[in-house]
Amino acid sequence: MPDSERRLSDDDKETVISWLKEKWKGESADCPICGSNDWNVGDHVAEMPALSKTMLASRRATYPHVVMVCANCGHTLLFNAVVMRIVSREWQKESSAEEESDG
Repeated sequence: MPDSERRLSDDDKETVISWLKEKWKGESADCPICGSNDWNVGDHVAEMPALSKTMLASRRATYPHVVMVCANCGHTLLFNAVVMRIVSREWQKESSAEEESDG
């Protein structure tokens, strides 16, 4: 589970790698841009805000993602952190509530 700064632990990163090995069904895990097979797990859970008519980001719903970056060209893949079980739905709700109260 990420810490309060949304930083992934080494155990979280191992969980991500195991999850990807189980789910990635292609012939290889090569980058579709440069062909490299050298991927890095991002250090933090990234949040993608839901579309909103207002620009108040702290009041928008967000979707947590694990970031995978090609070490050669920087091509980036996003995976839903709840589906990966890196972030629980409860943690996501608590995190959004904390941001609203801070803002």
